[in-house]
Amino acid sequence: MHTVSDNKKSSILHNLLEWLASNFVTRLWKLTGIVFVLAVWKNLDAVENESIFFSIGKSIYTIICTTLSLDGDDPFLVNLSAALIQITIAASIIHVYLRQMGFTVDRFMSMFLNNHIIVYGSNDIAVAASVVLASTTKVVLIADSSLDDANVSLLRKNGVIIILSKGDDSHNLEVSHINKAHSLLAFNDDYAHNISLCKLALKITGQDSTLRCLCNVPDINLKHNLSTVDFFSPEDVVKVSFVNQIELTARKMLDDYPPDSGIATQDDVQIRLVLIGLGSIGQSVLFYLAQLGHYRGGHKPKITVIDANAEQQYQQLIKRHPAFLELLDIKLIENSIDQLPEPEIDRLFGDSNQPSCVYICTKNEISNVISAKKIDIARSKAGLSYNIVVVDPPGGSLLQEFNQHNKKIQVVPLFSNKANNVGDDQDRDVLRLIEYAKDQMAQVIHQDYLDKNPAASINEAWPYLDESIRDSNRYAAAHIDIKLRAIGRKLVPLNPDAPTFVFSELELNILQRLEHARWCAQKRLAGWKYAPIRNNKMLFHPCLVDFDDLPADEKLKDRQSIQNIPHLLKAINLMIATDTNT
Repeated sequence: MHTVSDNKKSSILHNLLEWLASNFVTRLWKLTGIVFVLAVWKNLDAVENESIFFSIGKSIYTIICTTLSLDGDDPFLVNLSAALIQITIAASIIHVYLRQMGFTVDRFMSMFLNNHIIVYGSNDIAVAASVVLASTTKVVLIADSSLDDANVSLLRKNGVIIILSKGDDSHNLEVSHINKAHSLLAFNDDYAHNISLCKLALKITGQDSTLRCLCNVPDINLKHNLSTVDFFSPEDVVKVSFVNQIELTARKMLDDYPPDSGIATQDDVQIRLVLIGLGSIGQSVLFYLAQLGHYRGGHKPKITVIDANAEQQYQQLIKRHPAFLELLDIKLIENSIDQLPEPEIDRLFGDSNQPSCVYICTKNEISNVISAKKIDIARSKAGLSYNIVVVDPPGGSLLQEFNQHNKKIQVVPLFSNKANNVGDDQDRDVLRLIEYAKDQMAQVIHQDYLDKNPAASINEAWPYLDESIRDSNRYAAAHIDIKLRAIGRKLVPLNPDAPTFVFSELELNILQRLEHARWCAQKRLAGWKYAPIRNNKMLFHPCLVDFDDLPADEKLKDRQSIQNIPHLLKAINLMIATDTNT
């Protein structure tokens, strides 16, 4: 397997070609300019009895004609235009040739790869994934001509091998040596194309292959409705995952910087959030809050959304998820934060509102920096200390530089391979990039369910589960942190000599209510409604009521699921301890 140092060594040739392409032509222009000025100065003496400006012009004209073998008797502008055209063409040819030489070298280098990762796509997500993975292993990016020069430079500097797609997908996969690859990340904008790529790759490599395929589904709502079993054979389904990085980023923001931090144990405090941007990231944040925003005291999270197109986007969101109206208390501000007057910003982010947390979720890096700076000023004036969490879109460095000077701003990259530590080598790197950090706990929850319910209708192992069932387990896993914060507890590494943690009666009463609220939200977001008799086809369930109205046996189920948490945590080497910071 390639190491980080191997990647740096292999990028020397990339860096040389990049320097030639980016700097050689520019420096040649500078050198030509210097020589040109010297030559003009030297030829001034040859022009007599004329003004200095005429002398300079005449000298330049003479040198251009002489250098390019033009007819000095032709009109001045004609010769000058011809000269500039010839110089531009020559420079462009050199630049294009050096770029093409880089692609030729990349294609040659790909012949010697083994156990590498192939990323297929030309968008920012594909570029960002390639750069992140290239820090630990060898990466080949298959891209089309829409890949711009700035991204080519970024990829080459990080040692990524770039193959320009030619012909059909089969040819491109074979040129990138799919038979020797460890993983394929199909990250095009068209999910159908990504599915066909994964099917083709698995067909080429054969049933005995260990190739892993990650299929990007850009539409989050569509991803929730897709299942790998509908597109792939039973032999291949365990090798394919549908992924959506926007969704993972939203989850990471809320898990790493929870809105209830510091106030989780208080019954009478409502979580108050401000969300900047209601695009795909902002919508994912709202969806995740609807699933998991169930805190001690039972209050709905109060969310102020600031977006220039807030009303239209929110109405579309409500149309897809009507349960938002029941689960979240949302106020819309139809404006850009850049257009808000300073008093309004002070009101929203100061003492009068005092948000629990602010999430800045646009994909415009400059806009995110401006928003973070304005909010930080308002926060400082009010003497507050809540988190300002900013999404860092791929390809830029402005936010990271800003964060170095202002450590009070929390930055979450749109792509990061630092989410969790599962598995070894490339398996770990790929998992950290595209899978949810709670997957390990979610798998333990699902296996515990299978062990206790061997005759249940859902009896498939984790790799064969529909994504909706996986998410159901992920939400249960993620809410464990929220439950523990609500009673002043936290997760710590397992101490084998410590006694098994046991919840007190008061803690059980608090947590079983939280668990029922979480379960109800999950059902309502999936379209279930209350009815006295359960009907799975009609999505009716009799338990979609307040906790106090549940039958005794259902209350007992919630209590038992809470009591089981310490045993589940032990399976992944974690335990519960008192949080001394609460």
